[in-house]
Amino acid sequence: MRGDKLIIQVDDNIVIGALYGADGSAVGTIASVGYESEAGLGSAVKELLDVIEAGVKESGRSVESVKEHVYLSLAPALLSFRVLELPLTDKAKVLDVLPIEMSGRLGVEADDAQIDAVMLGGGKVLAVAVLKTYLRRTLQILKECEIDPVWIGSALFAAQNLVGERPGSSLLVGPGFIVARDATGATFYNSIPHGGNCSASIKYLEAEGIRYDRVVAVGLDTDELRGVVGADVDIEELSIESVAGTTDATCAPGADTALLSALALQIGAEHLSENVDFRSGEFSYSKGAERVRSKLRLTALLTIILLSLIGTDLYLRYARYSGVVSAIQKSTSLSYRELFPEVKKGSVTDALYLLEAKMKAIESEGEAVSGISPLTVIRALTAAATGPSGARGGVKIQSASIAPDRISAEGTADTFEAANAYKDAVAATGFKEVRMADVKSRAGDGVNFSLVILR
Repeated sequence: MRGDKLIIQVDDNIVIGALYGADGSAVGTIASVGYESEAGLGSAVKELLDVIEAGVKESGRSVESVKEHVYLSLAPALLSFRVLELPLTDKAKVLDVLPIEMSGRLGVEADDAQIDAVMLGGGKVLAVAVLKTYLRRTLQILKECEIDPVWIGSALFAAQNLVGERPGSSLLVGPGFIVARDATGATFYNSIPHGGNCSASIKYLEAEGIRYDRVVAVGLDTDELRGVVGADVDIEELSIESVAGTTDATCAPGADTALLSALALQIGAEHLSENVDFRSGEFSYSKGAERVRSKLRLTALLTIILLSLIGTDLYLRYARYSGVVSAIQKSTSLSYRELFPEVKKGSVTDALYLLEAKMKAIESEGEAVSGISPLTVIRALTAAATGPSGARGGVKIQSASIAPDRISAEGTADTFEAANAYKDAVAATGFKEVRMADVKSRAGDGVNFSLVILR
């Protein structure tokens, strides 16, 4: 998304948020509100929104439109990280096996955690988990504030935007987080517990084979870092003010505000797919789907109304023309009875259909005799039955029928030989083919025969 977006980050003792523009800079005020117990999270979020909304109004923006594009970032300390070796490159397949791989590694059942993954390359995957109970409670609090985040992840996975692309391997260290990038471009992440130091987290990454030649410190004491990484590693201190987005804030610029700006840049560049996203399963984003369903319901309602109007119009037209149709039907029935007086008056139920049937019968009869005269057929059959000295073998034609593609003839003869000779005589008159269909003796004397003549 390239427009304004509201980013809120929750931690176990502070809530930070601001409206960010497409360039990653904060619009108006970056606000932070602390709270001491779990019960205070709701009031802290409401207070944070009041401060942000005041700044939004001053900038002339619509508060309601801002709430349509809220991104929820979870502080690194709320997440659990595990580096796994999986011979998979398809993230969808990785997500299928993660619950099994993470079983017994989280301190809770894998089904009680929402898990996503970051593909590290080289057969390694960073599994990232957050407790489902925490997600449910946080989403319920935001819902009470009329907020439904379009995305839930962590600004930690946008931290590389703070330093950009640099050659070599580096370690980005800030309060609560560590991001390591090796020479191949693979990036590793870890959190630092509240009140803890970065030493244990750095040693963990080193145990995973991560090497670095430069350290970038964000809001940390560089002397403390020097004691951890050694004297031969370059340490660069990153200016918070240069990346925090604005100095007009109700909280002092720090690593958290810098991470929010980094996340805003990642969203603006449409690289959010590089981050984790806990909006899946029971936590899937439903507001957008509900908006689509509402539009579909409205479309269905309008379609029903339109169909009702069309139906009403058709009914009115039917009512208007039904009298005309009835008159035409009566006139057609009367004409049919005049043409075919042998038809009883009460038997004409559909005169138009009967007329069409009569027309088809007439057309069939016309096709049967088209191209050849019935008189010509009779002459040919008679000529073949008559020899120079009279009837040929006593052949007599009893009946003949003419079809579109053939002529059938039945007759009698004195002998089988006479009937066969008659068939040959008919063939000699020019027909396409003449076949003897049947020959049988008749009572008394002689034979009965039938011919099939192809035209």
